[in-house]
Amino acid sequence: MKAAQFDYSNLTTFERGVMRRVLPFYTFSRNNVPAQIRALMNDPDRIRRNLAGWEAIGNVFSDEEGSSYILPDYIGQMYGFLIDDNIRKDIMEKSPPWLADILENKATNPYAFRPESPALELERWTRGGARTSLDETLNSSNPIFKALIGTAYNMNTFTKQPYSDKPVEAPIWYVKLAQGMSKVTRGEFDLGLQPDPDTGVASAPAQLIDTFTMLIPQLGTLDRTAFPIIEEVYNSKTGKDINLSKYDERAISSVISQLSGLNVTTVDPKTEQNELYARQERRKANINKVASDYQVDIKKLNGIISDLSGQGIDRNEIIRLIDDARERGELLPDYLSGTQQ
Repeated sequence: MKAAQFDYSNLTTFERGVMRRVLPFYTFSRNNVPAQIRALMNDPDRIRRNLAGWEAIGNVFSDEEGSSYILPDYIGQMYGFLIDDNIRKDIMEKSPPWLADILENKATNPYAFRPESPALELERWTRGGARTSLDETLNSSNPIFKALIGTAYNMNTFTKQPYSDKPVEAPIWYVKLAQGMSKVTRGEFDLGLQPDPDTGVASAPAQLIDTFTMLIPQLGTLDRTAFPIIEEVYNSKTGKDINLSKYDERAISSVISQLSGLNVTTVDPKTEQNELYARQERRKANINKVASDYQVDIKKLNGIISDLSGQGIDRNEIIRLIDDARERGELLPDYLSGTQQ
């Protein structure tokens, strides 16, 4: 019975004191991943049926134009799909007028759905090797740990992009928090709030805004769900534009996720941009590793990959051609190939 229902008390002192604090859902993963491995070894058809079921759901509800959008790997590689846009339009048509107005302004980008199930937990942790496992560990960690990592490496822990030195427009809740902090401390702490030199809009470092959003989970939830809706209602009623949240484009999908328990994401241009950046960084890391392991020139390796990719050659053929070029010595650094002048 414990093998099927999980004994959440069966943890070592280290797991109770450290792992559960760093990873809030550690206990479930710690029990579920071994259980799914056992199921994969003993009854692989059960896992296959589960994955085939999600694939069938995707075939029914996915958008035929989905290939024109860039889905993040954490969705596309996890049997996720772009939801048919007709479903979104149907919801808008059947909504009351006030909600339809909000949807018309906020729901301009397509939605994607990523399924969740115990069987997919194993796929989530192992789908991309050690790098993906490390990313999943960071994404699953507690807010304080994420904030510390983000500060130490000056990067957004979700998108993995470095923070820019240029301040961004601060949402009203952050402006009020900064003003209150400055008043209480008599100007000692203003949370980096300053007017933008070009527009005069109150701005602050994106890293500080993200840190407060992570450290106060309730604030993060409101920022992704309630604030954008309140903002749109206020704007439509008064004609005045206020900036309560930075998640305007993702508000409706966040509300749907909160109310339904489904994992729905807005695929906006920023999401696609972040995914392209992540893919570029992974490609760069892989090329650097290959160049180091096989002692080949990084620029030459990059060049042959770009040339072959541009010809529409499939991945396996590219690997074979690169290996042939390496054996002929065409990818050796100049100082080893004797071509350096």
